[in-house]
Amino acid sequence: MIAGERLAVMRAIGPWLVAAGMAAVGVARLWSLALEPGTSFGSDLLAYQRAAERLMASGSPYHPALLAGPIENVATNVPIGYFYPPPIAQAFVFLTVLFRPEVLAVIWTISQVACLAWVLPRVYRASGGTAGLFSAGAVVALGVGFYPLEFALYIGNVSAWVAIGVGLMLLPSSSLRGVVGAVLALTKFVPLPLAAAATMSRSSRTATVATLAFLVVFSIALSWRSWVDWLTVLPNLARMAPAGSETNMSPAAVLGRLGFGPFGVALGWSLAAGFGVASLRWARRGQSTGRAVAAASVSMLFLSPTLWDHYLAVLVPLIVAAWPVAGRYRRLMLWAYVLWMMMAWTGVFYAEPLSIISLLLLILSCVALVAGPLGPGASPEPVAQAEHEIDSSVYRPSPVG
Repeated sequence: MIAGERLAVMRAIGPWLVAAGMAAVGVARLWSLALEPGTSFGSDLLAYQRAAERLMASGSPYHPALLAGPIENVATNVPIGYFYPPPIAQAFVFLTVLFRPEVLAVIWTISQVACLAWVLPRVYRASGGTAGLFSAGAVVALGVGFYPLEFALYIGNVSAWVAIGVGLMLLPSSSLRGVVGAVLALTKFVPLPLAAAATMSRSSRTATVATLAFLVVFSIALSWRSWVDWLTVLPNLARMAPAGSETNMSPAAVLGRLGFGPFGVALGWSLAAGFGVASLRWARRGQSTGRAVAAASVSMLFLSPTLWDHYLAVLVPLIVAAWPVAGRYRRLMLWAYVLWMMMAWTGVFYAEPLSIISLLLLILSCVALVAGPLGPGASPEPVAQAEHEIDSSVYRPSPVG
């Protein structure tokens, strides 16, 4: 192999080797805690299990305290803090009956990892990335090593399923995009921009509306009282104060801790509205489906004044979809954020003033994701095309003789 080819190989795989090393340290540290007494492994599943128990006992998954008014969004309120539409609790009625909590936590996490291992390489290839074992392993390693997604897998939060859903919406199937958009809208409240974008697009509108109507009617038939109570809970959720934890990375929380709360709230709503409008415009025009999904995904991050770090798991499929077609500067921005978040397990940059850097990098990365081509059918930016040709050439055997 000549010197130029060695340089091309290192340029192609060097960043991934750095990420793999960082991911290995973070993964080993976090998952070793699962074996210790009092582990928080699968801790968020408690909210869904308790909601299922309340549903079986009273016909509603919502705790009386949440029906009475807003509650604090703190870890001690997880058993009563079911903040989701009724379908998750209805599904957990069966899961709670079938499995013990510790068994369910293991099955839940393994199934999410399996889905990520299936969907992320397909998103990469559909977006113009090269097929192969190395690229598949690299994008799966990115997903597992990216701390927000890794932490969602660890605690059992549905954020990992939302990330998987976003990945499915980035595949070249309009019907699948519509079905998944509808399902995500009933998983949590904040994915509504994804359902709105899928509805706005002509190619996925029928699938979105039909799936949403079927699931809502079916859910109401199972427990109509749950939906009546959900309408009571929604205003209370809207009036909840931002979570006071340092792992709340929303503009309202980060700037609020520095004394600029009103500006932070305005910034968050402005970002949510800006990305949301862009998503609807791209979806309505049928232009760049991937960018419409990306804009809707980042819009939902800023909808709420509470942005837990594991909510950022949805960025993984977006980064995977953007990487093959991104130019040098977009890649640099995305890579800087990936490396920054892979070090999140240290907890150092949650403290002030580094949390400002985390927020700034998040906003810049979201802008970078939607600022250029992304997803199925996207045309590579000129620099990305040239680099792709160089990177691909190193895997072809040199002519002999």
